[in-house]
Amino acid sequence: MLYQGPEQLSGTNEFSSKALELIRNAEKRIVFNHMYFCPTNEIMEALKEAIEQRGVQVEIITCADNSENCPNSQKVFGPYNRWNWVTLANKIAPEHRQKLQVFLFTQKKKGLHKKVIVVDDKAVLAGSSNFGYKSLVTSSDHEVNFVATSEDFAQKTLAICEEDKKLSEQIIDTTQISPAAYLPALFYHQARSLSN
Repeated sequence: MLYQGPEQLSGTNEFSSKALELIRNAEKRIVFNHMYFCPTNEIMEALKEAIEQRGVQVEIITCADNSENCPNSQKVFGPYNRWNWVTLANKIAPEHRQKLQVFLFTQKKKGLHKKVIVVDDKAVLAGSSNFGYKSLVTSSDHEVNFVATSEDFAQKTLAICEEDKKLSEQIIDTTQISPAAYLPALFYHQARSLSN
């Protein structure tokens, strides 16, 4: 079990530390099924290294941002998710980019609010923390997460992820962001930078 909250000292974020540890030790595959995809710079670099140096397959299932079917709330933070996976894709050498797959959940007025990371089909990191700034950096909310190292539990979790992928649109070119998505993402990024 992993606990964190605002009373903890800065730099002691257990959720962020455990996610980073799992990513750095991944050998085959990492599946993110999260409403937000807003990794820290350190996690972003760890994902790049996992893909390029160890051939790890990274799958990101997250919220759509430009579909008429997505809830209005996703149109606020969705472009920043896109900014982040586009940034990751462009950090990766072109010959390794096929190892990064992105799926945008596009069901009519239904948001994606799972909070799950599965590593190497055997470890699951899940709980109340989002994969975003508040949970990975600030610890401003009380959060409880867990790590389960069970192949059976991981397989059951992955089966749910596969169902979500069927309800999603796979992004073919992960390196592009439209001006319509870029501008709100840039605003969100600048606002977050000012709050640091």
